[in-house]
Amino acid sequence: MRPVPIPDDAVWDGGVRRVIAPPGGDLTHPDIAPVDAIIDRGLGGVARVNILVQLEPGDLETLQQTGHLWLSVLGGIHPFALTAAPPANHAEEA
Repeated sequence: MRPVPIPDDAVWDGGVRRVIAPPGGDLTHPDIAPVDAIIDRGLGGVARVNILVQLEPGDLETLQQTGHLWLSVLGGIHPFALTAAPPANHAEEA
């Protein structure tokens, strides 16, 4: 899976599109790419960063075999939600 650009029609009311830079702020970092994100307010009004990810070739087969997803977050442990949604929908309240 990899982060992908968010289509304009997928940005919802109350959401603001931002580019999240890798650590150090280098948008040309050779190992960690910047990501397109929508920032809004989640449950309890806490800031929520929403990143769209797309399956790459072989991901679906791997998921069917193992049933496992790994979520890696740089900088520590943070509350998160992983949501499967139709293309035009956004993440549910998390």
